[in-house]
Amino acid sequence: MMLLGCGIDSEKISRFSSAAHDDGHPFPFVFSQAEISHCRGLDNPAQGLCASFCCKEAMRKAIFFPYDYTDCEAFFEEHDLTISVHSAEALLAEFGIEEIKAEMRYNPLDANELMVVVSVLGETK
Repeated sequence: MMLLGCGIDSEKISRFSSAAHDDGHPFPFVFSQAEISHCRGLDNPAQGLCASFCCKEAMRKAIFFPYDYTDCEAFFEEHDLTISVHSAEALLAEFGIEEIKAEMRYNPLDANELMVVVSVLGETK
C-alpha cells in the first residue's frame, strides 16, 4: 500500500455554531444524518461539525477530484485527535483507496480554529 494523496483543511469552529444547534438538517449536501446526530451528541457539536467538514475538504484535496460529500462520513471523537472516516465503496473503488487516515490539530495561536490532515492510502490504477 502506498500514499495516494494527502490533503489539509482548516476552519473556524464558530462558523458551525448556528448549524450545530438548529433543529433541521444543516448543509444536507455535506453531512449525512448520522453525522449530524453524532455531532449533536458531543459536548461541543460545532467542533464535531467543523472537524467533519474539514475532513471532507481535506479528502477532496487528497484525491484531487470533487466528490459527493455525503459519500464520505467523518466522525470526530472528543478527547481523541483521530477522525473515523467511512466512505462509500464506489468512491473507494474509483480511486483505488484502501485506507483513509484523518487526524485533527488545533491552531496553537487560535483555539477557535482546527485543522484536519487526511492521508489516502491504496494502490494506483
